[in-house]
Amino acid sequence: MKTSFTCEDKEFVVDCNMFSAKEVVYVNGKVLSQKKNFLKLKSAHIFEYEGESYELRMQFRFLQGVFNVTLLKRGQEVYDQDFSMQGKAFATKKVLIPKWSYIFVVLCGIIPFVSLGGALPVLLGMGGAGICISTAMPTLVRIVLSSVVTVMVWVLFIFLIAAIRSFQKA
Repeated sequence: MKTSFTCEDKEFVVDCNMFSAKEVVYVNGKVLSQKKNFLKLKSAHIFEYEGESYELRMQFRFLQGVFNVTLLKRGQEVYDQDFSMQGKAFATKKVLIPKWSYIFVVLCGIIPFVSLGGALPVLLGMGGAGICISTAMPTLVRIVLSSVVTVMVWVLFIFLIAAIRSFQKA
């Protein structure tokens, strides 16, 4: 099976021969790693290219018909994609969510717990968390947008609580 992908303006090619058990990793046409892999469903290739250290992990999931490729640069995941056994990328690409964005997701997601339930708090909390997770933008813009969404969700929640209390007093 042979598959290719582009990451950071570099073309990576992974060639896995099931009969000879030989795995070869190419970057921009240059062989950077090769080894034999007998009867293993997971494999990793560690190599350097243009002064950067990379690790390319592969995993075969035969029952699902999936070949997963994960690329790490200096230990940080920069690419993750599932391919069919024919080497074609699946239409849905995994989105890598930065760890810091979970702060905003948690701040929005706790609203239903603080309110002890209710449809509107759940809608506010989960909607805000969903927006914070799905913003595919540059880091600074994403931080600002997530901050604004989180503040707006909490402001709306406070207004909702105030409105409910004013109806209870009347």
